Amino acid sequence: MVTAMHPIWWFLIVIVGLIFLCDLARQANEGLRESRALEQAAMRRRLGKFEAEQRVRQQAAVMQRTREINAMAHETCQAMLRAALEAQRKELDSYIE
Repeated sequence: MVTAMHPIWWFLIVIVGLIFLCDLARQANEGLRESRALEQAAMRRRLGKFEAEQRVRQQAAVMQRTREINAMAHETCQAMLRAALEAQRKELDSYIE
């Protein structure tokens, strides 16, 4: 003989089931938040790495441009020194003659 459960027991079973489902949903939500946080941290690291690489490339470009400017300045100074030495040599030659 099967005895029917009292309606209060059904109510308690439904309440416990709902509590269990709410707890499961909360845990899933926390897991999702942690996953998002880890994903965002990884994205920040990638962006940080990208920005660092970009800064290194910019610094390399600046250093290259600085070397080019220094080379042009060196050539200009050498040309000016040659011109000054040539002028002095001509002046000395004019005194000798």
